[in-house]
Amino acid sequence: MQYNYSYDNNGVGYGLFQYYGTTVWENNIIRYNISYNDGDGKEKAGIYMWSAEPEKDLLRNCKIYNNMIVNELGHAVRFALEEQESPTDPPGFEFYNNVFISKEEPIHGQFSQSFFSNNAFWRLDDILVQQRQDIHGIYENPGVVLPGANNYRITDPSALRALEVFKLKPDSPCKGAGKKLEGSDLLNFWGEKQVKPGNIGIE
Repeated sequence: MQYNYSYDNNGVGYGLFQYYGTTVWENNIIRYNISYNDGDGKEKAGIYMWSAEPEKDLLRNCKIYNNMIVNELGHAVRFALEEQESPTDPPGFEFYNNVFISKEEPIHGQFSQSFFSNNAFWRLDDILVQQRQDIHGIYENPGVVLPGANNYRITDPSALRALEVFKLKPDSPCKGAGKKLEGSDLLNFWGEKQVKPGNIGIE
C-alpha cells in the first residue's frame, strides 16, 4: 500500500488482518501513506494489526516506513488485544521513518517481535511517550503542519498534490533524520524525489 490518504473513518485507516483458516500474509510494504483521525478512539487506530490465529504466525514480515499517522482520538498504531491470552504480536514487522502523533500512547498492544528505527513519536497532550522502543527515535514535537477544521478533506485524487498539511515545518527535527532504505530514490507523497538522507515522514 502506498500513496494513500485516509481520514475520518469509523474504522481503521490501514488494516493488516488475517482471519481463521487463511494462508500466510507476509513480505508486504506499507509506505508513503497518511492517516488522520481514523478509528473510533477506543479499539481502532491509523494502522491496526489483527490475526485470528496469532499463534500460527500467519501475519508476519512487513515493512512499514515513511508514513504519517495522526490520531487525535486515540492511538496511532494498535496491535489487537481482543484475545487477551493470545494477542496479535506478529513477527518480523519493521517500522522506519514514520511520524506517529496521537492523543494517547502512539503504539499500543504487544509488539515484542517488531523492530522500530528512526521514527518520530509525539503525544498531543504533551505527556512523555512511555514506550521508547526506538533507540534512534525522536520523542519531541516533530514539527508537522497539522490540519485545521476544513483544510484536509479532499475527495478528488487529482487534488492530493495540492495538500498543504502534514508537511514538515522548516525547523522540524525530522528533516534529514530518516534511515536510509533500499530504494530510497522513490518519490515521496507529493511526487518529489527525496533528499538523501531522507526525512522522517512522507516527504
